[in-house]
Amino acid sequence: MNTKVMNLQSLAKMLCCSKSTIYRYVKERKISYIKRGRVLLFTESDVEEFLNRHKVIGKED
Repeated sequence: MNTKVMNLQSLAKMLCCSKSTIYRYVKERKISYIKRGRVLLFTESDVEEFLNRHKVIGKED
């Protein structure tokens, strides 16, 4: 299994938001995560799923 994972800081940077926003998403169970000790990890597929759930489709002209 070759799954790419990222830590909280990397995810916050990728999504252009604060770490506290990511913590809120975790607390509200909006994004799936892996907890290894005290460290939160996020798989690439879970992040993609999160983004797809929050995608807004533009209006066609």
